[in-house]
Amino acid sequence: MSLHADLLAKTLELYDIPALLGSESKTLSLARLLTSGWYKADKSGAWARGDTSIVKFRLTGSFNRNTGLRSEKVTVTIEGKYLATVEKKSGIRVNGSDKRDVDLSHFSFDVGAEDIPGNGCIEITIDNYKKKSPLEMMLGGDHRKLSFKISRLTVVWENKGKISHKKVLKFVKE
Repeated sequence: MSLHADLLAKTLELYDIPALLGSESKTLSLARLLTSGWYKADKSGAWARGDTSIVKFRLTGSFNRNTGLRSEKVTVTIEGKYLATVEKKSGIRVNGSDKRDVDLSHFSFDVGAEDIPGNGCIEITIDNYKKKSPLEMMLGGDHRKLSFKISRLTVVWENKGKISHKKVLKFVKE
């Protein structure tokens, strides 16, 4: 592959990753952020599908490709719920970091500038444990194996202890 074709492919790949512009917002369509391992969103969020689910986005606004992240850190908060009677635990990795087992019902974590690549992408990989169907639990007729349902993602850029940008994204049916 030529250098030009390689650069074009990388540019097109980034184009497909939704960018967070670092401005306050109420609701944004998040279908594109749920890159793999998710069912279509309903009125209260999107259920994880399969063993692994991925959320991926790019930081812009307070992120500069040449100088790196101007903010000291970015705090990401995931909100959602687990299917009733399913253990409230999922595995999570951020940009390939070591996996942690956590309750994602309301979970926040910091991403330092050193952990964000030059393209500004953050990839959150969620391992879905102990999936069950509402049908087998006698909670309805849904046969899908479910575990965690994401409803909101909040990204906050901080600089010198002050919030410089905040983005609140709701995973709901459009």
